[in-house]
Amino acid sequence: MLTASTFLGGPENEQQSRIEIAPDSSISVQPVVFSARVGGSPVTQGGLHPACASPCQQYWAARLNAGLSTLIYGTYLPVRTTATTLHTDNTLYLTGTSEAGFPTTPGVYQPNHAGKGDAFLARLDPTGSKLLFATYFGGRDLDTVYSIAVAADGSAWLPVGEVESRVQRFVRLSGDGTKLLAQIVSGSDNLVLDRAGVLHSTQRTPIGAGSCGLRYLRYNDRGEVLSNFAIPGSYSYEFTGLGENGIPILRIDGVYYQADPDLPRKTFIGCALLPGDFRFADSLAPGMILTLFGEQLGPAATKVFINGWDAPVLYTSENQVNVLVPFELATGQPADIEVESAGIKSRLFRVNRVAATAMTLFQVVLNQNGSLNSKQNPAEKGSIVVLWGTGGGNTLPASASGEITPLTGRPLDGRIRVWSLRIPAHEVLYAGAAPGAIAGLIQINVRLAPDLQSAPGSTPGESTLFVESTSQGSTTVGDVLIYHRQ
Repeated sequence: MLTASTFLGGPENEQQSRIEIAPDSSISVQPVVFSARVGGSPVTQGGLHPACASPCQQYWAARLNAGLSTLIYGTYLPVRTTATTLHTDNTLYLTGTSEAGFPTTPGVYQPNHAGKGDAFLARLDPTGSKLLFATYFGGRDLDTVYSIAVAADGSAWLPVGEVESRVQRFVRLSGDGTKLLAQIVSGSDNLVLDRAGVLHSTQRTPIGAGSCGLRYLRYNDRGEVLSNFAIPGSYSYEFTGLGENGIPILRIDGVYYQADPDLPRKTFIGCALLPGDFRFADSLAPGMILTLFGEQLGPAATKVFINGWDAPVLYTSENQVNVLVPFELATGQPADIEVESAGIKSRLFRVNRVAATAMTLFQVVLNQNGSLNSKQNPAEKGSIVVLWGTGGGNTLPASASGEITPLTGRPLDGRIRVWSLRIPAHEVLYAGAAPGAIAGLIQINVRLAPDLQSAPGSTPGESTLFVESTSQGSTTVGDVLIYHRQ
């Protein structure tokens, strides 16, 4: 049965982003965005901002009674707002990013603008007529904030992103906006508070310049970590509410999941990465070296299976395993990876496909005399440099998993081409399994062109070598930076 219904809006197209029901059953509508930015939404006398100049750049919020018959207040907000939430006392918290000119209130934590765009927090009273407080919180960087969680005592947790420095942090501000109560130099836009005031967050595990797998963290009101563990999932996740036990419910990759911090951690693969540069492995090649990160992967009694084949383990620890992709693996299909540690098996982790080649290079180069290539020790033009990689596919004759390559070497069964931006081809003297090393490690001996020059716009004496591997109709390219004399 429909108990109440009403239109709400002005002369233009509106997009309502959030509705909350207060304890007294009044309805909070926050905020509304106007497509044409024409100030014509319904406002009430005495509202905080009863008008908005055209073209209107401000957002609008409202509160209606339970029967939807009375507009308790309708008001424009001070600036464009990215997140709002209603407190139990019917005050409305709002946050976002503002340039200088945001109307702060006296005695707050940060009354003055400090950077290119500072995050802000404000609290609107239940009548919509005044700001109980309004404060900046930010530095010289461009700060962004897209969500907010308010505790029972009125303090607010906010995830602040520093755009240029790529730092994400959580801050907790007091309910009157005067104090910074806690700060966590780690975070994401995904956070929720439970009934006990515990902050829950899902974050990615940092690996080099990227990330690996999903982690579930809980913090107390001082920002101290209560628990931190990996959970199943990859890229799509969000909090959807609280369960009856007060633990948040997440939707991860379309599946609803309730993380219980009291459960023991299990063997879990977070990601599969290429060892040369720690990029995500979207393809595998038979014989390539692969790095797995996760939880409870070792350090002892670790086995790895790829599509059922036993993969030789090169290194193992609690959070990392290096394996050799079996040469026997068939191409043209996905790769399902499973780790078994101390008798406990992980769930399957899938890599998109197995290809004949998936070339990746280690960022290590040797000069002709065997010394390490560096800015202080560049190679001579026309000399030989040695590159190292993996994922070039099988050899002639074929190699076997776990085998040590004979000192005579074994060339790759595919084609290798090396070039740089000004040189279409450098001479490849040998491209195959590294003699005396485990099969899967590739060695490429290249004679640099005598006329090698750095590309326009690059640092003099530096060039990127591109290594193209082609096998059975599959082509991949790896790259490595080298230093050479001008």
